[in-house]
Amino acid sequence: MKKLALFMAASVLAASMLAGCSAANEIEVDVENLPTYEQLASNVYEDKAYAKNLNTSKLVTLGEYKGIEVEVEKVNVDDSEVEEYINQQLEWYPMQIEETDRTVEEGDTVNLDYTGLLHGGIEFEGGTAQDQELVIGSGMFIEGFEDGMIGMEIGEVRHLELVFPEEYGSEELAGQDVVFVVTLNKIFTEEPAELNEEWLAQQAIEGVQTPDEYREYVYNMKLESDQARYDSDVINGVMDQVLGNAELKGNYTEILQRYFDAALANLQYQLLMYGMDFETFGMLSGGLSEEDMVNELKNSALTGVKQTLVTFAIAEAEGIELTEEYMQKSLEEAAAYYGFATAEEYSAAIGGADQNDDYKEVMLTEMVMEFLKDNAVITETEPAAEEAETQAAE
Repeated sequence: MKKLALFMAASVLAASMLAGCSAANEIEVDVENLPTYEQLASNVYEDKAYAKNLNTSKLVTLGEYKGIEVEVEKVNVDDSEVEEYINQQLEWYPMQIEETDRTVEEGDTVNLDYTGLLHGGIEFEGGTAQDQELVIGSGMFIEGFEDGMIGMEIGEVRHLELVFPEEYGSEELAGQDVVFVVTLNKIFTEEPAELNEEWLAQQAIEGVQTPDEYREYVYNMKLESDQARYDSDVINGVMDQVLGNAELKGNYTEILQRYFDAALANLQYQLLMYGMDFETFGMLSGGLSEEDMVNELKNSALTGVKQTLVTFAIAEAEGIELTEEYMQKSLEEAAAYYGFATAEEYSAAIGGADQNDDYKEVMLTEMVMEFLKDNAVITETEPAAEEAETQAAE
């Protein structure tokens, strides 16, 4: 699933190659009356909105898809990368020395709980947290919050009467009077860190207690990351060519609409999480208008549709079918990745994987991608010296 997500993110950049596919399947979007996230999330789509119900061989003319040649930098982690990462972590996470016999001062790191209340004592979304760390004077919280904590004693509870800035990203909170109920749990000062057991104890990494264990942990982590990069580069390189070699035809408006709705709903959910509206997001994205953003989403949806229809056509041509074994393995991996205790819990959270056509589309697409990767001609290259130095620095 992570591999597919990586490809889908990269594929947005390649949407321009699909411009010729959309004329007969253009979807109409009223940018002044966009559906809400809740409306999109509750949509029910007709059968033609799912690839399993379409004769993909009539919608796709496949080009070359086996034996695709790609060049990819080989997986390579050396000791210098490990040491660079460790030095970075020591710089970013200094030793914290807990103070127990004084009050909060400027520059302290504190651990706190807080609850934000609007008029009438109503809690507002995103205004409550426990065990949060904050550097007093960092300016991370709204004006008055950090200054209001100076002089607090451990265990003390204060009511901070504050006002959100007029230009705050959330319309609900902009300019509003609020009260933060703050509880001080701990006070820390910071000292330069050294790689030793005391610092590692503060990092609380399971199974890591000694410097040697930490070096092994970092090496394995970077090896896994480099392998993920390698797999992503192979899949992206292969799929870019496979999609470029294929051509869509016929009418696939329903599935295109579903993919557009999903892209729009995902964007709206992200904006909701960060308390932004379309206008603010557009300004932060280089001054894009709503119409510009809708066009970007349409291009992204078209790329997704082409990928799905092409991979389903390849599955049909090669006799690739989604199996119970593959589904179970995928669910187990996804459950672990998203923090669910079991595959069954994750399956229930997505509405039952065996009944979820969206999930099945993703799984079959993944199977086809693995088939294409296995049948690709991969040339491994050494990182250029300049790139290797840049990676080590990063």
